[in-house]
Amino acid sequence: MRCTILLIVLFLSSCREKVYDTFPPFEKVPTLNSIITSDSLVLVHVSMATKLEKAPISGVDNATVHFYEDSANQIQLQYEQEGWYSVQTRLDSCKTYHCEVQIPGYPRAYATAQIPSKPVLVNLEHIAIAGKDEEGTTYPAINFTFKNNPDEMAYYEVVIRLLNNGNSAELLNIVDPVLLEEGLPIALFSNSTIGSHTYTMRLNYTTGSAGSSDSNGEWRTTLYPFVLELRKVSKSYYLHKRSIKLYEIGRYPEFALGGTPVFDVYSNIENGYGIFAAYSSVFSDTIYPSY
Repeated sequence: MRCTILLIVLFLSSCREKVYDTFPPFEKVPTLNSIITSDSLVLVHVSMATKLEKAPISGVDNATVHFYEDSANQIQLQYEQEGWYSVQTRLDSCKTYHCEVQIPGYPRAYATAQIPSKPVLVNLEHIAIAGKDEEGTTYPAINFTFKNNPDEMAYYEVVIRLLNNGNSAELLNIVDPVLLEEGLPIALFSNSTIGSHTYTMRLNYTTGSAGSSDSNGEWRTTLYPFVLELRKVSKSYYLHKRSIKLYEIGRYPEFALGGTPVFDVYSNIENGYGIFAAYSSVFSDTIYPSY
């Protein structure tokens, strides 16, 4: 009996032992972040990559930021505040842009991105009741059709913009085969499995709100006016967005997936970290769904 008690005490005391992690010294590296689109203001955020516990990240105010169109027409961005640099210039689809950041005492950080051609939205259908979730609440869906060139590798993202609060709807119960092939719970995909010149995608979604107005007590997802945005994104945008989701899943896994590895966030910045990517988009008319 005494041996059993002694073993329990030793086991509990060993679980309380503090573990000290040692990490090598972290080298500061320039960080450049910018997502460019056609017909919009150019915004570039410049900071220094620091240790994980260093927060918040402070912007760099003494950088020189240059912007090029097709390796010509150099433009210097003006400093705004908190690491943000901007310039008002027209950007065009299908053109390549280059960004360079020079911070005194550090190597020049740079990256290149091409704005894709605008996607073409052909049709959109809203379904007020497309199914029920695990709690029996009905959820809506959107079927939308867009043009596709099966001979050209392309990447897309879909955003359902709710007009009641400016937030985006979340996907629910993914059934579309293209999204299932991607394996992530986000509306980001490539056309690698689309062999036709048009494709109709199904998006089951939730607005995050539900209620019951029927005498039978059925709960339904609250419907709000929305605009569907279809983006055609650069490959670097696609890889970066995927890596962020994989990083989140790895860092904050569900209990059953506690052994999920942590993924690195994709970066295309030479001599630095961050992302310089692009997209072009098309918007649907405002949809006013109802039951």
